Amino acid sequence: MKKIMRLYIYDLQRGFSEAKWRLLGACFILSAALVSICSRSMVNSPSEPLSAVSIVMGICEGNMPVVFGLDHVLVLPVTWIVVQLAVVFSVISYPVRARERDGNGIVIRTSRISWWASKCLWVFTVVSILWIVLLGFCVAVGIINGSGVFEVSYNHLLYYDDYLIINSNYSTRELILDILVCYMSSLALCMLCTALSLFVDAPYVLGGAVTYLLVSVFFENPLLFPQYGMFARSRQFDDFALCPELELAICLGVMVSAVLLGLMRVRRMQWLASYSR
Repeated sequence: MKKIMRLYIYDLQRGFSEAKWRLLGACFILSAALVSICSRSMVNSPSEPLSAVSIVMGICEGNMPVVFGLDHVLVLPVTWIVVQLAVVFSVISYPVRARERDGNGIVIRTSRISWWASKCLWVFTVVSILWIVLLGFCVAVGIINGSGVFEVSYNHLLYYDDYLIINSNYSTRELILDILVCYMSSLALCMLCTALSLFVDAPYVLGGAVTYLLVSVFFENPLLFPQYGMFARSRQFDDFALCPELELAICLGVMVSAVLLGLMRVRRMQWLASYSR
C-alpha cells in the first residue's frame, strides 16, 4: 500500500503537470456547456431562473431512445457527447506516456500492480475533480440566480418531438442518484478507455469512444452503459429504463473489468527504458 501511495503522489505531481492544458481545456468545455444551457434557458423561459440541478440535467440531458420506422427527428445531444469526450481526453494518454517516460525504473523499485493501481487512482482523481468543478459551476450559477440547488423548475422539462415528458414526483434522493449515475458512467468510460490505451494508440481509443457514444445515442441496450449518463434515459423520463441502483452496479462492474483488463496487459508488457509501439 505504501508503494501505491508513493506512486500515486508522484502521478499527481507529474500527471497534473503534463496534462494541465488538457485539464484547462476540459474546464473550458464544461463552462461552455454551462453557458450553452443558460443561454437556451433564457430563450425558452427568460422569466424563470435556472437552479443548479436544472443546469446539470441540461448538460447531461442526452436524448430519448430512437424508435426506428416512426416519424422521429433525432436531435443529436452534442453537449452531452462533447462533455463526455472532454473528460476522456483529459486522462486517456497519461498512463502510456508515463510508461514511455519511466520505463523499467519505477516498476523495478515498486511493482507492475502498484504502477497500474496508481494510474487507476490518478484517473479516478482527475474525473472526480472535473465533475466537482462542473457541479461547483452549476451550484454557483444556481445560487447567483437565487433559485437554489435542488428546486425542480420549468427548465427541468425535457422536450422531444413536441411532447412534454416530466415526473412531478422527482425527489431529491432520485435527483442525487441520477447525478451519481452520470458521474459513474463517465468514470467507467474513462477507466475503460485508459485500459484500452495500453493495447492500442490513444487516437484509436478516442475514436472508439466517439463511436461508442454515438451508438449509445441511437440504441438502448444494457451493454451501452454511457446511456446511463443521460437524464433522458433515467427512470424518471423513460419507463423502460433500469433502476439507478442497477445502473450504478453495471458501471461499477465495467470499472472493475477495465482495471482487471489493464492489469492483465501490464503484467504481460515488456518494460523497456525507452518504449515505442
